[in-house]
Amino acid sequence: MKAETKYNDFIGTAAADRGDINDIHTFFKSKNVDVERYRPIGVTFGFSYKDSFEAMIYCVDKNKSTNEKPYIISVYFGESKFSKDDFFNLFKRFSVVVSEKIYEESKVDEKLDFRDLAHSVL
Repeated sequence: MKAETKYNDFIGTAAADRGDINDIHTFFKSKNVDVERYRPIGVTFGFSYKDSFEAMIYCVDKNKSTNEKPYIISVYFGESKFSKDDFFNLFKRFSVVVSEKIYEESKVDEKLDFRDLAHSVL
Protein backbone atom coordinates (compact mmCIF):
# COMPACT_ATOMS: atom_id res chain seq x y z
CA MET A 1 0.00 0.00 0.00
CA LYS A 2 1.32 3.36 -0.97
CA ALA A 3 -0.12 6.85 -0.83
CA GLU A 4 -0.74 8.61 -4.13
CA THR A 5 -2.17 11.89 -5.34
CA LYS A 6 -2.83 13.06 -8.85
CA TYR A 7 0.69 14.40 -9.43
CA ASN A 8 2.71 13.10 -6.42
CA ASP A 9 4.63 16.39 -6.24
CA PHE A 10 5.57 15.44 -2.69
CA ILE A 11 6.11 11.92 -1.35
CA GLY A 12 6.86 10.60 2.11
CA THR A 13 5.98 8.42 5.05
CA ALA A 14 3.49 8.21 7.90
CA ALA A 15 3.44 6.67 11.36
CA ALA A 16 0.73 6.44 14.01
CA ASP A 17 0.18 5.16 17.54
CA ARG A 18 -3.08 3.44 18.44
CA GLY A 19 -5.44 5.34 20.69
CA ASP A 20 -5.55 4.24 24.34
CA ILE A 21 -9.35 4.06 24.50
CA ASN A 22 -10.56 4.04 20.91
CA ASP A 23 -8.73 2.53 17.94
CA ILE A 24 -9.64 1.05 14.56
CA HIS A 25 -10.59 -2.31 16.06
CA THR A 26 -12.89 -0.88 18.75
CA PHE A 27 -14.36 1.57 16.23
CA PHE A 28 -15.31 -1.34 13.94
CA LYS A 29 -16.80 -3.28 16.86
CA SER A 30 -18.89 -0.24 17.82
CA LYS A 31 -20.30 -0.23 14.26
CA ASN A 32 -21.20 -3.96 14.56
CA VAL A 33 -18.60 -5.04 12.01
CA ASP A 34 -17.55 -8.71 12.27
CA VAL A 35 -13.95 -8.13 13.39
CA GLU A 36 -13.30 -11.87 13.43
CA ARG A 37 -13.76 -11.86 9.65
CA TYR A 38 -12.70 -8.28 8.78
CA ARG A 39 -9.48 -7.58 10.66
CA PRO A 40 -8.58 -3.85 10.51
CA ILE A 41 -4.95 -3.45 9.45
CA GLY A 42 -4.58 0.16 8.34
CA VAL A 43 -6.11 3.40 7.17
CA THR A 44 -5.99 5.88 4.36
CA PHE A 45 -7.21 9.44 4.32
CA GLY A 46 -7.19 12.32 1.93
CA PHE A 47 -8.40 15.87 1.71
CA SER A 48 -8.29 18.83 -0.61
CA TYR A 49 -8.23 22.57 -0.16
CA LYS A 50 -11.97 22.66 -0.83
CA ASP A 51 -12.62 21.28 2.67
CA SER A 52 -13.33 17.73 1.61
CA PHE A 53 -12.14 14.82 3.75
CA GLU A 54 -12.32 11.11 3.02
CA ALA A 55 -11.08 8.23 5.15
CA MET A 56 -11.13 4.48 4.64
CA ILE A 57 -10.04 1.52 6.73
CA TYR A 58 -8.02 -1.34 5.25
CA CYS A 59 -8.98 -4.83 6.42
CA VAL A 60 -7.95 -8.40 5.81
CA ASP A 61 -11.00 -10.46 4.84
CA LYS A 62 -10.15 -13.72 6.60
CA ASN A 63 -12.79 -15.66 4.63
CA LYS A 64 -11.26 -14.73 1.28
CA SER A 65 -7.60 -14.83 2.34
CA THR A 66 -5.37 -17.81 1.65
CA ASN A 67 -2.13 -18.93 3.31
CA GLU A 68 -0.30 -17.53 0.28
CA LYS A 69 -2.03 -14.16 0.04
CA PRO A 70 -4.11 -12.00 2.37
CA TYR A 71 -7.26 -10.61 0.72
CA ILE A 72 -7.24 -6.89 1.57
CA ILE A 73 -10.30 -4.70 1.27
CA SER A 74 -10.81 -0.99 1.67
CA VAL A 75 -13.92 0.02 3.63
CA TYR A 76 -15.44 3.42 2.93
CA PHE A 77 -18.27 5.10 4.78
CA GLY A 78 -20.52 6.39 1.99
CA GLU A 79 -23.28 8.69 3.19
CA SER A 80 -22.36 8.23 6.86
CA LYS A 81 -19.18 10.27 6.47
CA PHE A 82 -16.20 9.71 8.72
CA SER A 83 -15.33 13.15 10.16
CA LYS A 84 -11.75 14.33 10.61
CA ASP A 85 -12.24 14.37 14.38
CA ASP A 86 -13.69 10.83 14.44
CA PHE A 87 -10.80 9.62 12.30
CA PHE A 88 -7.93 11.24 14.20
CA ASN A 89 -9.44 10.28 17.56
CA LEU A 90 -8.58 6.67 16.67
CA PHE A 91 -4.89 7.54 17.22
CA LYS A 92 -2.82 8.81 20.12
CA ARG A 93 -0.28 10.35 17.75
CA PHE A 94 -0.17 10.65 13.97
CA SER A 95 2.83 11.89 12.02
CA VAL A 96 3.07 12.52 8.28
CA VAL A 97 6.19 13.69 6.49
CA VAL A 98 6.24 14.70 2.82
CA SER A 99 8.94 16.33 0.73
CA GLU A 100 9.95 16.86 -2.86
CA LYS A 101 11.05 13.54 -4.33
CA ILE A 102 14.74 14.46 -4.55
CA TYR A 103 14.85 14.99 -0.74
CA GLU A 104 13.07 11.74 0.17
CA GLU A 105 16.09 10.22 1.93
CA SER A 106 17.39 13.47 3.48
CA LYS A 107 17.42 14.24 7.20
CA VAL A 108 16.62 17.57 8.89
CA ASP A 109 19.79 19.26 10.11
CA GLU A 110 18.25 21.96 12.29
CA LYS A 111 14.85 23.09 13.59
CA LEU A 112 14.13 26.85 13.47
CA ASP A 113 11.16 29.04 14.36
CA PHE A 114 9.86 30.75 11.22
CA ARG A 115 10.02 34.12 13.01
CA ASP A 116 13.80 33.77 13.09
CA LEU A 117 13.78 33.65 9.28
CA ALA A 118 11.44 36.57 8.60
CA HIS A 119 12.83 39.90 7.40
CA SER A 120 12.13 42.78 9.72
CA VAL A 121 10.03 45.51 8.16
CA LEU A 122 11.36 49.04 8.58
